[in-house]
Amino acid sequence: MDSADSNEKWELINKEVSKQYSGTFKSFKTIRERTGQIMGFIGVIINLELLAVIQIITGELQVHYTILLLISTFLMAISLITACITYRPIYFKAIPSKECIKDKYLSKTHIELLKKLTEKRIKFIKINKKMLSGREKSFKWCMWLFVLSLIVLLIFIMFNVILLGNLPLYQ
Repeated sequence: MDSADSNEKWELINKEVSKQYSGTFKSFKTIRERTGQIMGFIGVIINLELLAVIQIITGELQVHYTILLLISTFLMAISLITACITYRPIYFKAIPSKECIKDKYLSKTHIELLKKLTEKRIKFIKINKKMLSGREKSFKWCMWLFVLSLIVLLIFIMFNVILLGNLPLYQ
């Protein structure tokens, strides 16, 4: 009965460790998807800002506080660079399939093999979480820079449209 309890215990531990192990992959996938969406927004906004800068330079558009538009464009560019850093792939540590079929593991019992694989997964979870935490930090920086640049852009629009009445919304 004791070995049956031990078997069930290791089966449960292995199952939970496997969930955490696959959870790191899901977390990275989520971060990568959100980063891709932000990169799309940033690309559209930078194109619109550059179009406005070109119109200002050619004299087609008369505005005040152009420095705010340039600051917003600069912050967007930094946010885009941070998003590109976040988006690049991560090479997570994983147990190679050939590891499980080595002779030294084939001679072990089911529980011994389960213990060994669980220990390796726990070790790799720690390593993978360190790599993932770096991406989470760069994603947060990307978001903060993106939001800050949007705020600066909105201030630029408010100064020129609402306060100064320079940019007619409809002609």
